[in-house]
Amino acid sequence: MKLRFLLLLLAVALFLNSGCEKPAPPPQIPPTVTIAPVKKQKLKETFLIIGKVKAYDEADIVARVKGFLKKTNFDEGAAVKKGDLLFLIEQDQYKANLEKSKGVLLAALATLRNTDMEYERQKSLYNKRAVSKRNYDEAHTDKMKAQAIVMQAKSGVKLAELDLSYTEIRAPFNGYVGLENYSIGNYVGPTSKPLTSVVSMKNVRVEFNISDKQVLKAKKIGYDSIKSAEHVKVILYTADGAKYAHPGEITFWDNQIDQDTGTLTMQAMFPNPRLVLIPGMYVKVAIDAQEKDNALVIPRVALAEDITGYYVMIVDKDNIVRRQKVTLGIRHSQKIEILTGLKVNERVVVAGLQHVRPGTPVRIGSDRKEPAVKSATKPKVK
Repeated sequence: MKLRFLLLLLAVALFLNSGCEKPAPPPQIPPTVTIAPVKKQKLKETFLIIGKVKAYDEADIVARVKGFLKKTNFDEGAAVKKGDLLFLIEQDQYKANLEKSKGVLLAALATLRNTDMEYERQKSLYNKRAVSKRNYDEAHTDKMKAQAIVMQAKSGVKLAELDLSYTEIRAPFNGYVGLENYSIGNYVGPTSKPLTSVVSMKNVRVEFNISDKQVLKAKKIGYDSIKSAEHVKVILYTADGAKYAHPGEITFWDNQIDQDTGTLTMQAMFPNPRLVLIPGMYVKVAIDAQEKDNALVIPRVALAEDITGYYVMIVDKDNIVRRQKVTLGIRHSQKIEILTGLKVNERVVVAGLQHVRPGTPVRIGSDRKEPAVKSATKPKVK
């Protein structure tokens, strides 16, 4: 009986001991990462700056004389040619002033004719000692006064003609007209706001500012004036990200740095045959700065940064991750030059960075296939 009790206790103990055992944990699977080799290739650095489109020519159309608007002669937003009539101000008053001025001139000419004849008569008599010097001098003075009055009258006619001509307001150059700010019947004058505006958009200017650091870099590589930078092609990207079809050329390089912003103002000229670029539009301006034939490059997505600086994660021959500090050179939209820290064919992690830690093993997925860097590739703002 005692033996059976002992065997029962032994069976219970074995059962309880077997239930407390935990299964062994499965082996950890290393994370999978995508890698890219460090390569040597040609790399071009590009400055990318926000710019603003400005009209090649722009003019506010204002009234130079007072009067009621009698006629408008254009469609808002339409193309106009130099000399086209845009507005007509009521002319009756100015025509009357012109006739009055002409009448004053005729009277002055008649007076001049009489004083001139009197002067010649007094001169002849004076030469014969038939009149006194005083009579001769008075005749000469009257003639000079009459000549002055004629000159004033001629000026009055010219001013009246100008005032009359100003009633016809014409386009100053080929371009596109804006909105009318006044309707027929409104009273306008030199103190009124502009009647409309005309802009020339066959060619446009793009104004942008480069930082003082970019100025120093430009000077180091030889771009220090308009003459040295006139061969530099400037590329635009519009607000929708599309590359503008026509490259531009730098046409203005300011002579000093703006003390408030620390930037230098520049302008580039662009052809605008399809009127894609509209004054006031914001664009991205890309300027090639320098180019290297054998730059040591990695994909930009491999680069990380913390308070100690830039670094990358490298996978060694044993598929162990290690952290490597690097210094940077030329920066491109997709590629970045490494000056120190890496060697050709070393493998950097380009995808899966969030899952790796230095000293841990990884599994290698498919190698990243990087496209060749082309100068036409759209850069991103740094």
